[in-house]
Amino acid sequence: MQRWLAAAWVLSVVGTARAQPSEPEPAPAAVVTPPRVVALPEVELPPDAEVPEGGAVELRLLVRADGTAAVEECSATDEVCARVRAAVEAGRFEPATRDGAPVPAQIAMRFRVRALAPEPEEPPASSETTPEEGAPAAAPEVLEDTVGFRTTATVEPVPRGAMRLELEELRDMPGAFGDPFRAIEALPGVTPIFSGLPYFYVRGAPPSGTLYVYDDIPLPALYHLGLGPAVVHARMIGPLRLHTGVPPARFGRFTGGVIEAEGPAPPEDDDPHGEVELRLLDLTSMVQAEVGGGRLAVAGRYGYPGLLLSIFSPEVDLAYWDYQLRFEHPLGRRDSVEIVWLGSYDALTTTNEVDGAVGEDATETSALTIQFHRFEARLVRRLRRFELGTALRVGWEESSLDEEIALEAFTLGPRMWMALDEGAFRLRVGLEMIGAAGGMRFVQETSEDDGDAPQDPARNEVYASVAARNMAAVYAELAFDPIDALTIDLGLRGDVWVTGSAVEASLDPRARATWHATGALDLHAAVGVTRQPAVFFIPLPGLAEVAVDHGLQTATQGEVGASARLPLGLEAEGQLFVHHYQNLLFPDLFVNDETCTPTVCVEVPVNPRVDGMSYGAELFLRRDPSERLAGFVSYTLAWAETEDVGDIDYSPSYDVRHVLNVAGRWDIGGGFSAGLRFHLRSGKPMGRFYLDDADFVLRRYEQRLPAFHRLDAQVAYGWETSWGRMRLALEWFNVTFSEEPVDIRCVGDMAPSSGECPVQYAPAIVVPNLGLRAVF
Repeated sequence: MQRWLAAAWVLSVVGTARAQPSEPEPAPAAVVTPPRVVALPEVELPPDAEVPEGGAVELRLLVRADGTAAVEECSATDEVCARVRAAVEAGRFEPATRDGAPVPAQIAMRFRVRALAPEPEEPPASSETTPEEGAPAAAPEVLEDTVGFRTTATVEPVPRGAMRLELEELRDMPGAFGDPFRAIEALPGVTPIFSGLPYFYVRGAPPSGTLYVYDDIPLPALYHLGLGPAVVHARMIGPLRLHTGVPPARFGRFTGGVIEAEGPAPPEDDDPHGEVELRLLDLTSMVQAEVGGGRLAVAGRYGYPGLLLSIFSPEVDLAYWDYQLRFEHPLGRRDSVEIVWLGSYDALTTTNEVDGAVGEDATETSALTIQFHRFEARLVRRLRRFELGTALRVGWEESSLDEEIALEAFTLGPRMWMALDEGAFRLRVGLEMIGAAGGMRFVQETSEDDGDAPQDPARNEVYASVAARNMAAVYAELAFDPIDALTIDLGLRGDVWVTGSAVEASLDPRARATWHATGALDLHAAVGVTRQPAVFFIPLPGLAEVAVDHGLQTATQGEVGASARLPLGLEAEGQLFVHHYQNLLFPDLFVNDETCTPTVCVEVPVNPRVDGMSYGAELFLRRDPSERLAGFVSYTLAWAETEDVGDIDYSPSYDVRHVLNVAGRWDIGGGFSAGLRFHLRSGKPMGRFYLDDADFVLRRYEQRLPAFHRLDAQVAYGWETSWGRMRLALEWFNVTFSEEPVDIRCVGDMAPSSGECPVQYAPAIVVPNLGLRAVF
């Protein structure tokens, strides 16, 4: 496999080289390459701003040798130019080079002031034309050693319907404990299973139907156990996107949403930068520096929440740690090698008293351990409008319960991709493979003489179909602008799964259209199909590679929506969605498979594979985090339905009608800030099967739980030092001490004699946290 990847890379490099124009060999001093735009943030204007014709602003930039840039000339109004200037200063550029060494350069650039693709027309001819490779450099214009170029900036827009959030907007949200990923559960379309648990439904898809992607690497788990933070340090995360439906084709194999996080942004200068934070729950650190001519970022965390749990829940002991490493090193003007390595470990131990037992048997201890490790090496070639990459990923993961059950998987995943950006035409194609090996260990106590002995998985009905799953996929994404105000995104993905001797395949299309109605209003519509093998309900390391049944789950996703930029720095997004699920592996039906009276027992006709749908509306209103009073309001109104179970009406437990989140942060001044987050969730339906006492016919009783609300709070003080910044924050999760309803407790095996069954509440989850953060 490695030999095949190396050969493919050599062929791609040779093919690219042959595609270049043939020119006479120049003198070494004349080998000059122009600068390249790596990333530019979007520019949003207030409704009353004077938008240039076509939304394009002509600029002259100075791209420095360190990859930063400054605007020297701007063709728009002062208001527009100020916003464009801020975007350029926050952008990333690949500097021009002479003889392979970075040099300052001037470029003329056309910049759009909204999230549209650049105009397809070539810039007008001028004396500052881009030199062909190997041609003599243009004469300096301002600086003595500055090279002049003319180019057109290209920025890959975020598809409308996907929510893009910056680190500063998410990290310091009350209740998130400084963790950007923790803010995901407060976004539209997301319904938490239970307060404090890091698992949620996305538009009706189960938790295992959501894909977690960090720096193009899929993660088997996103959070540590309980109220633990994410497995990736906050400073190792760039912009974060949530696709609640119809994601790009590169993100396939899942029926729910996609949580996508970029890797860390490069440092602003060559000096080392980092962060250290000490909290009641854990200790984290991160450092980013230039090493050996490349960029290195390393982060780690060690958690000790057991100290806090010993006060509130002494029967529970929890510990965790994680690490991340990212290294990027150039191999020339075009090629670079990238290495990403990360891992996570959790250990949870609970001790319970045994009724009637004494001595050593008076308590019973159980231990849950989960861990995963992922390593990926990449080789990337970047030209002006072209990118070619190949990567090889190696992973190992495990989940175990005591010494009885353990699931582990070793994975090997090569992939290749090619991206072409021609302004009004953008194409990305790729292929990937995942080979999995590993298995399941199930130990059962057979007798006092035999002790514990491994059980044959083929004799156990739960794990009888467990087998390693291998996968191969190819995808293509095409985006183009048929007219200035319209963007079309098309995608097609083909997957093949091999599980034992069974082979399953799918071909999943998707399409999205975005109409830029005005400078402040975008409308979009999208539809797509995605499929996923049958997997466990909860995404834990090792479980995602276990095939629990044959037959693919299918989700047909559709949405229409609008996004608008409003006065006072506000932005609003609204969507209507309909998702239809076929052959869904339904978790609610793995329980209550038998009900009894004092004289007879009846099996419930459970079919764990059902069809269903979810539909509703989402609203998201937010204010720019740079404002003194910032925050967002998120609201979801949704319905969820499934087909009948054995001719009996059945309501899924994720049929939660209303989910509201209001988060706000006030920059008081003098370094002080305060924030609140209010969470309100209407009750979910819970039920049980029972036998009618008159005719012993199987029936079902359902009851909707009461609503749940929670308030989180945060106060913080930040100050500057001679070497960096400090921040002291006090956070309190659930300051209202709210107890969440989790189930109903019906007496007997018949229908309730009168009224409703009593509601069972979980103890209030209350977590205070004090943290001191130092950034340098």
